[in-house]
Amino acid sequence: MRPSWTTLVLSGCLTLSAQTPSPLNSLAERLDASPTLETRTAILGVPRVALLDLCFGRARAFAAKFDQDAALRSYQSAMAVAAALHDPGQVALGWRGIGLMRNRQGHFTEAIDAYRTGLTLAPAPAWKLRGDLLRSTGVSLRALGNITEAVAVDEQALAVFREAEDDNGILITLSGLGGSYARLGDLHKAVEFFQQSQQLAEKINKKDGVYKSIENLANIYIMQGDYALALASIERSLSLKQRDDAPKSDLSDSYINLIDAYRPLERYDDALHAAGRALELSREIGQDFQTAYALNNRAKVYRDLKRYPEALADLASSLAIFEATKAGMETANTLSDIAELELRLDRVAAGIEHAERAVGLARGLPDTLWPALAAEGHGYVLSHQPDKARAAFAEGIATVDSLRKQLAGGEQEGQEYLRDKIGLFHGLMALDVEARENEQALRVAENAKAGLILDTLRAGHAGITRSMTPAERKSEQQLAARLTAARVERGHDAGAFDRAALEWQKFRSDLYAAHPELKLRRGEAEPLTLAAAGALLPDDATALIEFAVCPDATYLFTITRDGAGQPNLRVHRIAITEAALARAVDAFRNDLAARGLGYRDRAISLYTRLLGPAADTLRGKRLLAIVPDGPLWGLPFQALVAPDGRHLIEQSAVFYAPSLTVLLESSRSRRSPAAAGGVTLLAMGDPEASLPNSAREVAALAALYGEGSRAFTGAQATEAQWKKLAPDYRVLHLATHGNLNRGNPLYSSVVLAAGGGDDGLLEGRELLDLELHADLVVLSACETGRGGFRYGEGLVGLSWALMVAGSPTSLVSQWKVESASTTALMVAFHRALLPKLNGKAAAWRSATLGLLKDAATRHPYYWAAFALIGDGY
Repeated sequence: MRPSWTTLVLSGCLTLSAQTPSPLNSLAERLDASPTLETRTAILGVPRVALLDLCFGRARAFAAKFDQDAALRSYQSAMAVAAALHDPGQVALGWRGIGLMRNRQGHFTEAIDAYRTGLTLAPAPAWKLRGDLLRSTGVSLRALGNITEAVAVDEQALAVFREAEDDNGILITLSGLGGSYARLGDLHKAVEFFQQSQQLAEKINKKDGVYKSIENLANIYIMQGDYALALASIERSLSLKQRDDAPKSDLSDSYINLIDAYRPLERYDDALHAAGRALELSREIGQDFQTAYALNNRAKVYRDLKRYPEALADLASSLAIFEATKAGMETANTLSDIAELELRLDRVAAGIEHAERAVGLARGLPDTLWPALAAEGHGYVLSHQPDKARAAFAEGIATVDSLRKQLAGGEQEGQEYLRDKIGLFHGLMALDVEARENEQALRVAENAKAGLILDTLRAGHAGITRSMTPAERKSEQQLAARLTAARVERGHDAGAFDRAALEWQKFRSDLYAAHPELKLRRGEAEPLTLAAAGALLPDDATALIEFAVCPDATYLFTITRDGAGQPNLRVHRIAITEAALARAVDAFRNDLAARGLGYRDRAISLYTRLLGPAADTLRGKRLLAIVPDGPLWGLPFQALVAPDGRHLIEQSAVFYAPSLTVLLESSRSRRSPAAAGGVTLLAMGDPEASLPNSAREVAALAALYGEGSRAFTGAQATEAQWKKLAPDYRVLHLATHGNLNRGNPLYSSVVLAAGGGDDGLLEGRELLDLELHADLVVLSACETGRGGFRYGEGLVGLSWALMVAGSPTSLVSQWKVESASTTALMVAFHRALLPKLNGKAAAWRSATLGLLKDAATRHPYYWAAFALIGDGY
């Protein structure tokens, strides 16, 4: 990534007039050629102030053309004239110019020396000059990786600019502080500074300040994994720059950042095109640093495309630039990338050497340190140095955990944060399994799962809507109206909804920056111990099953009670890659959804591969709590077929959990129906009067639950009514249509009736704003259990949003279901569940077995679509 906050661009440079007196030009040229010779005699008899202005003007003009060497000579000439005039303030201004040129050339130490010399000369009343020298020092310190020192200097600069009431100086310094905090991993504080910068830029109509602030925020979105939002922000920034005819260096910045946004979205052609434009512009103006950043980012694209020789060539070129300029952080990042590629090409010794150098340079820079440690750990594994590998992976995980606590925003932010960091967890877990440190391996696997849900369970749900100002509420209503309109316009403008959704996401992110008291508290997660996991085993007929899917293998953890009643952990390494597993799961699920008659062969094969290694452990278990991973979140385990020819659901009740730690936290806060005043139901269905079975389902459930329960169908089953009433009920049941949004799972929805200001589509993103107290939510609709897998979070979609909103258990579906059999299944489930809501998984199994006994509904299509997610006890 090439963050725009590291760029320093001169603006407002003086252009030489054609009317400049030729004798002065001639004298200025003589001074440039030898600024220290004959200075005092040369200026005799000419207007000294005019000559000084001319020298500074020439320097700025050369700087505007990115001719750093010529600009340096002119700044030196100006300083010679200023010294002869005994004007230390002008000499200090010359030192600032020299520092700026040295910074552009990548000579950051020399730039800092120049700025500090200028500070010793700048008179105390020269507030703006002193502020500029301090702020410029911060820029070079950041480039060297001395971030803590840069923060201290920028805070001094900010105080000076505020004393001088210099809005432009304040604006630029706020941006620098945001960049420093981003590099320190404090993204919440970084966002605060960037937003202050943007607000000030808009207030004083500083156009370049506006688009640079937008792009700085985009870099935060990239660091958090919010790539679509980052892309939209960078594209907006680039559009503003093109409209305002911004300098080529600024345009190059945007194209460099676009590469980073396109790549994780797998838009590789677009990324390569952006890289080409960035290189073209940066080379045009002689900006070596920008060229190096562009090469680095293009190398990542080549790496993803497995074009390793081209990637290494780009990295070698960028490394030469960064090393020449002593840019420690950039050098470390490039060495990490080179190390990773060397290891992929089996050049282990070279990979380790590059990784170790990277780690040495990255100390104190957490966002630079973790990839260096990941490469180092991988290299030690390949060179059979497990102790060193374990130490590197463990430090990398600790660094990532520390960074994660500083993510900005609430529950929607950071869902993809572990996407590029998961290799650290996989590496350490595999080493622990190999060393037979099974409990430690389980802790690592758990540490990589269900982070945001666990944070919410422990810290409480942040009610952002209650803290909105009237203006923010108005903005929210306007954005909601745009989302509704965009749905209607989808047939005419396919991108309208995506644009409206991104606006909404940015609004939410900005809200958390405006209300820092609502920032989701991400505390220390207590490592899961085997003894603690034992509390999830009510008897010796229960088994806990957890999977960890790695690129080259899959790991199966099982926990059961031994003969003495103590928890017993076993681990199996399954030789199936993530890619092969994904293909097998998709094929099996598609078979079931299409009512394929040959599904049993796939069902037997998957059972044998995934559960077969633990067959002895699982024999006789009547309740299975399964923690899937990766593609396994799409596998209906209940439909797998054991060697004896029976489906798994015929042997055991089954439910799913994001992690064992989440399950343990949920069980600790499990509510008592009696203490809560009994079991009450809110049921809604058939909002469009087109699903008669759904209407009958709702009526049957209302009669079953009796007094205190409420049921709504048709036009009365409104989204507004559900949002109002849902927090007061113990059981929530929706029998209606479902809509899956594959691109953004939190925009998946269930259909209710419109009214009361709502459009009738209850989306996952809206559930996040509610505070539910239900023990169980049933979404008796199509594909409500689908979503997108996110490392560290599990399956993100409606069930995930419900758990974050406060409901520990949901029943959702993975494919389109048949109406009549679903109604029978749901009524049977609730009947088995009452009166105490205990034994949810057992009740679901009982209902499912009813369909299995009927030849017309025996096929898994009719019952295997539904998954009980959360607390199934």
